[in-house]
Amino acid sequence: MNKVCKTIVATALLTAFAGTIPTAYGDKDGKGKKDAPNKKEHAKKEHAGKSVCEKCEKREQQERAKRKAAAEKNQREMLRRFDFDRDGKLSTPERQQMQSQLMVEQSQMEHQKLAEKHHMERQKLIETQRERYADLMQRHKAERDREVKAKLEAEKKKARIEADKKKKAEQKKEPKKDAPKKKKQPKNPAE
Repeated sequence: MNKVCKTIVATALLTAFAGTIPTAYGDKDGKGKKDAPNKKEHAKKEHAGKSVCEKCEKREQQERAKRKAAAEKNQREMLRRFDFDRDGKLSTPERQQMQSQLMVEQSQMEHQKLAEKHHMERQKLIETQRERYADLMQRHKAERDREVKAKLEAEKKKARIEADKKKKAEQKKEPKKDAPKKKKQPKNPAE
């Protein structure tokens, strides 16, 4: 990046940070109030009978000083980063225009990269969810198949047992006429 572009970017950043500095606010009467306090803080002060303890006031002043110092530090950092002339000044409207254009392009590129990243993450999430769902369905199907198979096996076994019982009952009812009766042989004591 050349000097001109860097100074333009610095100007754009400074103008962006300038919007964060508190300005004059109008109250209900239409009169301007400089540095209007935060509504919550204002309500707290009113609730306390418009008397704020010294500790709270001191803490509030310290926080304001910290915020102001941080804003100034950011401004100095931007100047240092984008001002190659090292004069601490940003010059010519053309430079500022180029800077703002560059800032817009950079923010668009960052936004595009972020959008692509989110899109890729979403696609990965969708794919993993699909895989998990497919695995779950396979497990459910396998479980159902096992249950059906177990039921069929149980029914077959039950039918076999009943068939065996019927055969045994029929065999007991029918006397055996064809088969000759065997004589019992005495046990041989020598064996």
